[in-house]
Amino acid sequence: MPARRPPAPGELDRERLARIRLIFSDLDETLLGPDHRIGERSRAAIRRLMDLGVTFVVCTGRAPQASRPIVRELGGRFLVCANGAAVFDGDQLLAGRTLPAPLVAEMLAFFAEREVPAYLVTPTAYFVTRRTPEVAAADAARGYAPPLLPPGQEAQPAYKVMALAAAHLYDEVRARWGDRAHIIYHPAYLEVAPLGVTKAWGAQVITERLGVDPQEVAAIGDARNDIELVQWAGVGVAVANADPLLLEVADAVARDHAQDGAADLFEAILAAREG
Repeated sequence: MPARRPPAPGELDRERLARIRLIFSDLDETLLGPDHRIGERSRAAIRRLMDLGVTFVVCTGRAPQASRPIVRELGGRFLVCANGAAVFDGDQLLAGRTLPAPLVAEMLAFFAEREVPAYLVTPTAYFVTRRTPEVAAADAARGYAPPLLPPGQEAQPAYKVMALAAAHLYDEVRARWGDRAHIIYHPAYLEVAPLGVTKAWGAQVITERLGVDPQEVAAIGDARNDIELVQWAGVGVAVANADPLLLEVADAVARDHAQDGAADLFEAILAAREG
């Protein structure tokens, strides 16, 4: 028997789409195309949704410094970044959770011994531990190049540690720290968040502040760090280029991010609200 074809966002129940008041969207490989820009369809739909009173929130693994320019570009207010560990209303921190300083120092030493570059997102700054061609490419994609971490500053609380080109170390990292941190696999890197923190955790801070029920929330993403968010939202969508684990739990699948697929969700909500 052939596998069931997942519905497109526009095929979901219109009443379910019409009640959406709040949208959380991932950035890289979701809202942003291969050129790291927002597609014109998405941009136009987001603008129209915001005019109708729908709140649009960037919900990303990126650091605040690499996320805020896009929030401002869209005219947004709220930001969930560092995989949910830091939640902002403008520049005001609404909620934050950090990895303990001794644990961060352990991790950075581990990655340094293996010559793996690591990004460190702290409540006050954003660093990288070494420069490599992979780091240069990642910085160019995100439009922000953090400074090198000064020697002797490894032990400090952090919203997130991200080890670039470290997917091969996933099993070892999980065995070492899986009981003390949330380890997230991506084919191009590993992300480490505080235990219990996910994008859904950060998103709930905003829903509670705005008095929005999760059934009035839509979310879209592409990677394993989006799984909890997409499962929690009333309407959870994956783009076609998403990780297979996310595709399994999504309510609907939009087109590839190279086709501005996120707009499929935004336009479906618009059609339900306006029609």
